Amino acid sequence: MATTLEERTSLTEQAQEGNPWPFVERFFFIRNKSNDLVPFRVTATGDLLRRRWGHYLYLVKARQCHASSHLLAAATAMCLCIPYFQAAVVAHEREATERLFKTVQRFLEHLDPGLGVEIGHDRDGYIDFKGSGSSIYVGTAGGRKFGRSETINFLLLSEMAHYSEADAQGIWTGAPEAVPKGGWVMVESTPNGIGNLFHQQYVAAQEGKTRYTPLFIPWHANPEFSLRPEDPESLVGDRGPLDYSEAEAGLAAKYGLSEQQVRWRRSKVAEKGELFSQEYPEDDVTCWLSSQRSVFDYDILRGMLNLCRPPVATEENGAVQVWKRPQAGVKYVAFLDTGGGGKGGDPTCLKIAQARSGEEVAQMWGSFTPDEAARKAVELCVRYNDALLGVERNNTGQLALDVAWKRCSYRNLYKWNPPGAIKSLVAGTLGWPTTEASKTRMIEDFRDALKAWDYTSYDVQTIRELTEFRRRDDGSYGAPVGLHDDRVIAAMGCHQMRLAVGQEGAAVRKARVMHYVEAGAVW
Repeated sequence: MATTLEERTSLTEQAQEGNPWPFVERFFFIRNKSNDLVPFRVTATGDLLRRRWGHYLYLVKARQCHASSHLLAAATAMCLCIPYFQAAVVAHEREATERLFKTVQRFLEHLDPGLGVEIGHDRDGYIDFKGSGSSIYVGTAGGRKFGRSETINFLLLSEMAHYSEADAQGIWTGAPEAVPKGGWVMVESTPNGIGNLFHQQYVAAQEGKTRYTPLFIPWHANPEFSLRPEDPESLVGDRGPLDYSEAEAGLAAKYGLSEQQVRWRRSKVAEKGELFSQEYPEDDVTCWLSSQRSVFDYDILRGMLNLCRPPVATEENGAVQVWKRPQAGVKYVAFLDTGGGGKGGDPTCLKIAQARSGEEVAQMWGSFTPDEAARKAVELCVRYNDALLGVERNNTGQLALDVAWKRCSYRNLYKWNPPGAIKSLVAGTLGWPTTEASKTRMIEDFRDALKAWDYTSYDVQTIRELTEFRRRDDGSYGAPVGLHDDRVIAAMGCHQMRLAVGQEGAAVRKARVMHYVEAGAVW
């Protein structure tokens, strides 16, 4: 259908103002799965993109959700509508580069002649447009170095998690610097494990530490991911009404999944196994799990994630979060893991939990000096019925202990006894000493608690850190380089405080006492 000059002008102006989607839907065509050429329609993925659309976007996605097609269409439309607009697309491998470039060519081949677009060069991943000075380049990671002196108005890094780390670091250092103020930088990928640059930058975006807006697109955003009972891809046992498992019922309720979608999920889980959540993620927390090195059970963390909810109150500009307010007569425990307090250093984390249920009720997380951390921790512990407060005494923790004990006169502080002695909480040395033995014991006890659903956190970021916590190549435990595990340490320490005040049955308690005598912990 031909367009009027007025309509073309309106659509072009919208693209110039940063909204390319009306232009895309009116003028672009794309191949569907049946290889038919059909008008480009903004899908559920496109709706998510439009709602979060901005100049700096960091996107984690499921496979085959068409995010790259939507972003390519946006880049091409802006090249057509904005004079001297330069777009650059970087893919993770040559085959993907060729596929993306052909998609751009297809957009251009079927344009309305009334637009008057004249193509100049069209070869080797590069297309420019006569008269406008605009161009689009599609290349492979490692194939071209971007200099600070050139100008890129729209940069798309596609499947960045699958670049080599050297290529990712090189491109991330140079390419965004070529984008001037007012330009567009889009980074998208399926997950590919924990600790790589893509994962680190997405976490930083989630925490508000960068200019990028995080966006997650789950597998169920693609309506094609569904199966009827008669479809040959359905599992043999699922070719009838489905009997949902408890986990499936929870997912269906949470995400509004249809029976056809649950049937598709079952089939794909049977095919992909543990890789399903990486290739077709349902959330942007557990999708990073690499089961070979993950310390804590994936299914348990998924279940805990489903329980997460916003705090009922926040204080200290969001640094203190409260999920449940103090209740009279309830015993609480707390653990403080102190950081250095400086910018870029390790954050401080305090967690407070009900001693009996293991339910986290409050948290403090942020950049605090040891003095500030101790004072705020004492203030919160007093509020929570004088909670037993454990402090990791390594490094800056010793200063925090001194402040809590001497300056704040807080007396319900955890005390540790040397190995070989079982004494009351009154005896011993202030604070929890983190050694290789005590940390291993903390991990094992906390893993047991999670398996028994004997500890619960409602904080999404805590669940994220639990998924990232792993056994490193050197045999030590912790977060990957560039990430933090403060919330994990505080949660594990909180559970140790629960054990210290004796919230378990006598038989279990006796067995744990023997472990703790060896590790040197107090009972």
